[in-house]
Amino acid sequence: MNLLTLRCEQQAALFAHLRLPLPKAMGDPREVVLGIRPEHLCLLEKEDAQGVRGTVDLVENLGMSRLLRIKVEGYDLRLRMLLPADQPWSGEAVIFGVPRDRLHWFDSQTQVRWG
Repeated sequence: MNLLTLRCEQQAALFAHLRLPLPKAMGDPREVVLGIRPEHLCLLEKEDAQGVRGTVDLVENLGMSRLLRIKVEGYDLRLRMLLPADQPWSGEAVIFGVPRDRLHWFDSQTQVRWG
């Protein structure tokens, strides 16, 4: 799982240019840990306001799938994304989506999972 410590403001976590709403039970923390599984990130075919730009810096062929390591553009963040081997993909520059219903939130102090 990708685990990212993110800064928060006004009940939203800041990830790249996105403001990700936090579960109400978390209140208004200063930072949280965002967990997202590599298989839940998705490539976007075109520019999208909810998409995040990145650069692929490593590809590992796993047979039925490929594991990509992506550096988020403009930030010191790296994520792993799992793609089916038959999914078309080329080049180093990518735009990927972060499905809101697949996010896992953790308290950065206690490590308690919030949703």
